[in-house]
Amino acid sequence: MWFATSAELKNHMSTHHVNLIHKCEYCDREFGLLSAKYNHEHICKSRDERIEIKCSICQKSFPCQRYLKKHMHIHKNLKVKCMLCHKHFSNKFSLKRHMKKSHMNDHDG
Repeated sequence: MWFATSAELKNHMSTHHVNLIHKCEYCDREFGLLSAKYNHEHICKSRDERIEIKCSICQKSFPCQRYLKKHMHIHKNLKVKCMLCHKHFSNKFSLKRHMKKSHMNDHDG
């Protein structure tokens, strides 16, 4: 669409593009941007169809390939491993926190 003046564009924007609510057809979540709604619906549809994409390293599930790809960055610099459950961590502090949180009753120490 083309507008002769900025006032015409402003009027069009305020009439057609401001405060519009786009609802997800799967969960009724509301979005101001149609593109955000479409991105979200892809995820909801995947959940609805029970499509799960799992990380081959930690077995965490994701609704789409894009989220798995983003998640994989945490596995790039894994240096230490829990000897009880075999999860990997990027540093000793994370491993120590994991041990306290997950294995406090499993192992005295």
